[in-house]
Amino acid sequence: MTTPTRTSPSNDRSTLSQRAVRGGLWVVASSYWMVLIGFLANIALTRIINDAVVFGTFAGAMFFVELLRLQNKLGLNYAYINYRPDPHDPAATSTARATYIGLELAAIAGGLLLASSGLVLLHWLGYGTWVAGGDQVLLVALVLSLAAALDGFANVWRVLLEKELHFTGVSIVNMLVAPLAYAVGIALALRGTGVASLIGFVYVQYVLQLAGVLWLAWRAGLLTGRVRWQLDRPLAAHFLRYGGIVGLGLLATMLLTQLDNFYIMTFVGISVLGFYDRAYRTAQWPSTLLAALTARIALYTYAHLQDDMIRLQKSVAMVIWLIVMLAMPLALAIFLAAADIIVLLYGPDWLPAAIFLRILVLFAVIRPLWENASNLFVAIGKPRLPLIFMTVQVAVLAIAGLPLTLWFGALGTTGAVGLAFAIGMLLIYRDILREVQISMVRELAVPLLVTLLTVGGYLLLTRIPALAELAVWWRVVWKLGYTFVAFYVLLFAIQPHAMRERIRLIWAAARRTPNTATD
Repeated sequence: MTTPTRTSPSNDRSTLSQRAVRGGLWVVASSYWMVLIGFLANIALTRIINDAVVFGTFAGAMFFVELLRLQNKLGLNYAYINYRPDPHDPAATSTARATYIGLELAAIAGGLLLASSGLVLLHWLGYGTWVAGGDQVLLVALVLSLAAALDGFANVWRVLLEKELHFTGVSIVNMLVAPLAYAVGIALALRGTGVASLIGFVYVQYVLQLAGVLWLAWRAGLLTGRVRWQLDRPLAAHFLRYGGIVGLGLLATMLLTQLDNFYIMTFVGISVLGFYDRAYRTAQWPSTLLAALTARIALYTYAHLQDDMIRLQKSVAMVIWLIVMLAMPLALAIFLAAADIIVLLYGPDWLPAAIFLRILVLFAVIRPLWENASNLFVAIGKPRLPLIFMTVQVAVLAIAGLPLTLWFGALGTTGAVGLAFAIGMLLIYRDILREVQISMVRELAVPLLVTLLTVGGYLLLTRIPALAELAVWWRVVWKLGYTFVAFYVLLFAIQPHAMRERIRLIWAAARRTPNTATD
């Protein structure tokens, strides 16, 4: 009898490291590409439409879409990612896959029913009479709910692919779809269609992404007649129990990131929400660039390393370092040049968004850090911890946000968001220290010192009259250029050995092959 070929544990770990790093590079590359395309397209859309009410209507509609989207509340994808089939049962993988798909399809259908009935109920209760333009918001939300279902179906196959660390194909699909979808949105905006141009962009994006991941799934053998399409009830119950806990955390995350939109839309005005939305989206550049790392690569890698504490500690520390190194200087640059950036990108009519941008960008570093921590707890089988932290944050935002919004308008809402994020960070990284013995004080001390020194140098430079008299373009150039150069130069000056060592590790991991890898 032929003895099956066995792969040594060291080779398994080497292959995992190689696939995670290389897949991560593709994910990061596609994320940067989509951020670049989205950055340019949003500038074009904002300048062409040039109506805060349009963007406020769309942002308000998306709040209701995400609130009523059932699939994201069940967390089934996280349960499936965490699940490890019995290696001695050849049908276990197929059964788990079929059960996961069946539950997700039921969640998508249920979400459509919940969204349609919920939005009709809000209209019947008179939301449009409470809020000027409220009925338009509800109508747009109803249209976008179907698009959300398409996105949910695509996400099912995306998870199946990425569970096996097949990030490259999905990343390429995203890179190809983004410019096509934005082109449609811009074409519609040029025709004066207003909010319909934003809806058109969403539909084109989700339809093309669905087609792309289905093709990848077919290529990977996930769409074949050999798949067993039965539902395993005990496994389904396990997925629902595990995913339900994660889903409650996802609901809390959604409320934490979008409840401010509801407060501003309902109690301040849809046009103010339009300015706030433009500032919020601009402020999210740093966290958007890192979302793929914290929400996809890190999550899957942590799940694979959950039984190897030493390598898990190294991975968590490296992800935190990458977040700080990439997000902090970009957030600082946006903070220092906020007003000039708004005028340069969107035009002087959007200058009211500058004050929101300066405040919101401060949270752009915090968000990927707490997302990374939440994904760590989910991956190691402790999904209740993020739920507790998120619940506390949402409670802070809900309790403080309403009175602060009524007293101080949108600025009060922004302050409530900052308070909720700060409290969440303190709680979640207290448990990071407890679970994997990583101190955030140690990781952040030097970058924070460098940030203060960079701000001090900027304040000295602003005393030079010639710099203040430059055209807006050149003011943005010198402020952003100064921030990045000063931040990294100071960081290398203070920690030369640590910086070189971590850069060397990333470079070595990216080039490593299974035959030469040792980690």
